[in-house]
Amino acid sequence: MRLPEEVTLRDAEGSSGLVIGQTAEEAQFGEPPLGFVEGPKIRQRLIRPRVRERGELEGRRGVYNSRMARLASKIRYLRDCYRADTRGGGIYSLFDSKLDHLRFLTPKDRLLSSVLDRLPMIGDEVAETAKAASLYRRERSLLYMAFPIVGRPAEKGNLPAVLCAPLLVFPASLEPRNESAESVDTFDLRLDIGDAWLNTPAIAAFLGAEELANESLDSLLDRVPEPPFVWEDLYELVGLLEAAIPGLDASTLHQFPQLIGREEVESRLRSARRRRDQRRLCLPACALALVPNSIETRGTLFELNELAASDRHSQPLRLLLGEPPLEETGTEPDDPEILSPAVLSQAQQKVVRSAARNPLTVVIGPPGTGKSFTLAALALDHVSRGESVLIAARRNQVLQVLDLKLEELLQAPSFALRAGRRQHLKKLKERLSQLLQGGRPIPGPSVAAYDAIVGDLVAIKEELTELESTLRRRSGLEQQWGRDETSEARGWEGLVRFVSQKWTRRQLQRLPDHWHVLEKYERALDLHSQLSAERIRAMVCYRIRNTRRLEFRALSSFLKGLQARHSAKQAERFGRIDLKILLRTFPLWLVKFTDAPRTIPRATELFDLVIIDEATQCDLATCLPLIERGRRLVITGDPKQLRHVSFLSRSRQQLFAERYQLGESDAEDLDYRDKSLLDRAGEVVWRHDQSVVLDEHFRSSPQIIEFSNRELYGGELRVMTRRPETVRRKSLELRRIDGRRGEDGTNREEAKALIDELARWTEREQDLPQEACHSLGVLSPFRDQVDLLAQEMQKRLGLTTIEKHELLVGTPFAFQGEERDVMFLSLAVDADSHPSSFLFLSRPDVFNVSITRARGYQFIFCSLDPGQIPAPLARKYLEELRRRVSEKPGEDHADDEFSRQVSETLVDRGYHVWPAYEVAGLVVDLVVERESRTVGIDLIGHPGRYAESFDLERCRMLKRAGLPVFPLPYSAWHADPLVCLQALDRFWQDRSS
Repeated sequence: MRLPEEVTLRDAEGSSGLVIGQTAEEAQFGEPPLGFVEGPKIRQRLIRPRVRERGELEGRRGVYNSRMARLASKIRYLRDCYRADTRGGGIYSLFDSKLDHLRFLTPKDRLLSSVLDRLPMIGDEVAETAKAASLYRRERSLLYMAFPIVGRPAEKGNLPAVLCAPLLVFPASLEPRNESAESVDTFDLRLDIGDAWLNTPAIAAFLGAEELANESLDSLLDRVPEPPFVWEDLYELVGLLEAAIPGLDASTLHQFPQLIGREEVESRLRSARRRRDQRRLCLPACALALVPNSIETRGTLFELNELAASDRHSQPLRLLLGEPPLEETGTEPDDPEILSPAVLSQAQQKVVRSAARNPLTVVIGPPGTGKSFTLAALALDHVSRGESVLIAARRNQVLQVLDLKLEELLQAPSFALRAGRRQHLKKLKERLSQLLQGGRPIPGPSVAAYDAIVGDLVAIKEELTELESTLRRRSGLEQQWGRDETSEARGWEGLVRFVSQKWTRRQLQRLPDHWHVLEKYERALDLHSQLSAERIRAMVCYRIRNTRRLEFRALSSFLKGLQARHSAKQAERFGRIDLKILLRTFPLWLVKFTDAPRTIPRATELFDLVIIDEATQCDLATCLPLIERGRRLVITGDPKQLRHVSFLSRSRQQLFAERYQLGESDAEDLDYRDKSLLDRAGEVVWRHDQSVVLDEHFRSSPQIIEFSNRELYGGELRVMTRRPETVRRKSLELRRIDGRRGEDGTNREEAKALIDELARWTEREQDLPQEACHSLGVLSPFRDQVDLLAQEMQKRLGLTTIEKHELLVGTPFAFQGEERDVMFLSLAVDADSHPSSFLFLSRPDVFNVSITRARGYQFIFCSLDPGQIPAPLARKYLEELRRRVSEKPGEDHADDEFSRQVSETLVDRGYHVWPAYEVAGLVVDLVVERESRTVGIDLIGHPGRYAESFDLERCRMLKRAGLPVFPLPYSAWHADPLVCLQALDRFWQDRSS
């Protein structure tokens, strides 16, 4: 059967054209047409014979179908592993012991039923809840849970015999009325209504059979109304619930906004336990509690089902699942120009170039190595090329940091859109409304200024090239003059040397002073970054203006879709528009993994680039729907930090592999339980430039990062914080405590000593403004000790103090991706602790995260002698701390005459001098310090180890490390040391102000 001879198509850019002579079978296999008619001219994409042997065609069909079936089986296998692993993610009982600070609200609801956005709450219990919510903000969420369903689940399994599961869940916050007071007793309860979700795992437990659960949940997800609830909404909701959940009586919801209290809910629960039938009640009750954070799995499972049924998948997804690509990969130019406004290291440049040409790039980012900065620079580079980017992460905190890095590089508010949460959705609506009304939704230069900016960029690039040439020429001439000056040649050779030196001096005099050229080069680099940022902003403004002019109706439909109260209506409106239009308008998006299914439509290769952060903590299934959305993929993480945790048994995983007939090799490649997304990505990259390790460490003082760098990273990290003042500082301190670990898993002596030290820090800074205070963190590897520490902190410290110091308490899992100025660690174990405690402590990923969160200071509280610890890594670390002596920050003297002269003169002028000092893995000729401010000096020209000048890459690296470098030529020093010293003084003052 043949298709009609002419079929109208629309390509990616939206231009119409005609396909000629393409069969249905060829279309199914993705075969290109004979020709493509575009406007008045014909563009031949491919010339091939019209006649194809039927046997060859059938063979291709068989191969294609076999590949699709194999890919679908792998996706279904991962889906089943994910579903079995995350089945316990719902809230099944309001009275579960895991829920803390439970509080029922009565007698009448004021938040879900009206336009009020806050509810005043008073009392000590509320204050304690607010403190706990602040301390545990990374591990627990304050949730407002509405309309509990009381009844027996269809299949008990590991669930309680009777559930008391909320229907709707809303993120909540308690905001103090008087933030300046140390003692706060009045709070405003606020709900994030736009970020509500159905408690789908618990509802599925009531429904039972998977097919019934899927169908009923799909209906509920599409039709549940959004607050504020009016009478008609409650009437609709009662009907939906009673139709979806067998045996449910939801009629009592009609009395809403009148609420029932805890006693009545408990009474109904006791009654349900006595009954043996399947009757269920949905009650008009609302409760507030701190709930352990869990992943909302529903959207991910739905999209995995769609992926398995699809016959088209993105290149990165096929690669990760072990399937061959459908087309040649890595065909972009080998060395594309980098358009990001950032000044990047060689490793960072490698990341940007790989992402521009390869379908998959893996970035390994050890602690504090500027991963967020790199990803922000990478995203802006793609936006500069007119491409779209989606950045996804597990936690909002990661996305917030990335947004700040984007603003830093853009030198203006970020134009990235945050998808998912209510405040981000509100911001998107505001931007679209402003755009449709003729406003400019992002700040930046005018569209008319774009050409001028591009012209200025060309001029700056030419200037940078000229300055680089001047610096290289000066360096060569300085070395030649130094060789002539120190030569002992006599006679004819002496005359030649004299003439050469005169000529070299004349050439040097025609050029600006070395320090002036380098200073001008740095100013040009800064201007280039500024103009690059302005170019991006102007380009986005231009695209927005064009979209508003050409696609006004599509943007208006999208805004109406965002404003729809029902998800079904929203999906209907979204389905009418071309998503490419939206991405041309807003090319950069940030989203949490769990928010993506309900905020960003699933379309194959919708974005030009998808970036997935924290991939070490991701299983293979969770991110497949995100990966499907990208034409190219960048995956980042660190295998030496915390990995994803799976509770799926090996036997169950094997059962799923057999169900979908996965061979031994495929089952090993797609090991859901033991392989993270980063592990798998590292296995499938096939070119050396696709995997990059970031090696510049910016976070911690040298003492803090030294152990991890040596033991876990093989000494490969360049410690950018190493300077005389950081080496002299006592950053690490071991506190030996005479403590015991009790039967409840807590070490109260350690906790008391730690809290006392913590209180001393806060007392010393109580009169300082928040921006001048140290941020503080408290960590223990064990949950029981963390709970004890949190309780003691709530007793000793007020909420204002906790917020002022950004105080965070938790296990290593709460601190993944976090950092603080000062960290307090409680190991909690003693000599009699169970071997399993030491086994956990010896995990390299847990221990690495524990000891690398501090920027400036770290205190370790320990209740046993380091030699008694059976965990090898922890024992070695603590033994080194006990024996640690202060390090000398550099050599005592120099063996070079030029270096010695300069050092002695600088000491006389009040400088402290360290010759041949190592910073960031590079040896700086001289490091000088005065009044706690430090610069480096590059000695140039004198024969010996200091003859050559630093190359520009090394100067940029040292500048990133916070050590500006002053070039000091031997010829200038020989001619007039005072001029050189005056120039150094000006340089020191300018760079240190």
